[in-house]
Amino acid sequence: MKPLAIAVVCLTALQGLSVPGAAQEKRLITEVAIYRIRTFVSGDRSFSGSATFSEVRGRGTLGKLPVELFFSSAELTIAGVKFKADENRWTWNGKEDPPKDAGIELLSRPKLASNMGQPLTLWTGSEEPIQYLERLPDGLFALKTCDEPLGVRLDITIDEGEPGPIVLNLKISASFSSRRLSIEGVTLDVGAPIIDKRAYQTTVSVEPGRYYGLIYPAGSEKQGGLLIRMRVDVESPR
Repeated sequence: MKPLAIAVVCLTALQGLSVPGAAQEKRLITEVAIYRIRTFVSGDRSFSGSATFSEVRGRGTLGKLPVELFFSSAELTIAGVKFKADENRWTWNGKEDPPKDAGIELLSRPKLASNMGQPLTLWTGSEEPIQYLERLPDGLFALKTCDEPLGVRLDITIDEGEPGPIVLNLKISASFSSRRLSIEGVTLDVGAPIIDKRAYQTTVSVEPGRYYGLIYPAGSEKQGGLLIRMRVDVESPR
């Protein structure tokens, strides 16, 4: 991704926070951090934790390795970096931020305000056209562009749990381009981009004030993927 455009939309939240009586509702602060992992490399991957999930639809595989995609604590190697996470803190080689040369890029880290049951939409990505070459019938090449936006969209709705923890409804839609079509007789990587579109949806029960993580593979270890951190804080009604 090149230049990033970041959009945060509270579809009804901003209106809801301003109408009479809204001050009596619980106000939510949702913190999201989206990391792009350029490639996952072989190494130690182990998950452990004590998250209280009421329902999880997030189990899958990363390459040939099974992973628990939604987690509360983890200790593993990502792109050669030792990653540790628990409900209070995430570290990369013992530091708050990943090394700049590790192929781990922070795409977005907003804080979103809403009320219970009100939808939030977060989009981060690039709308800059992707240029590529296409061979014409006469053997010459034409410069063309692909206008498909590349990025990540999160749709979030948070509801009251019965009882105790709150319920997080999360849908992720992502478009990546890490490969190009080959052109016969051309060794340069200038063919049309291959767009990989993926979607993931889960409903989990989470405790307020704790960090949770989600690994979202782009398709294979070599293609990398996303690592998303989320935390929801509940402010008492005034």
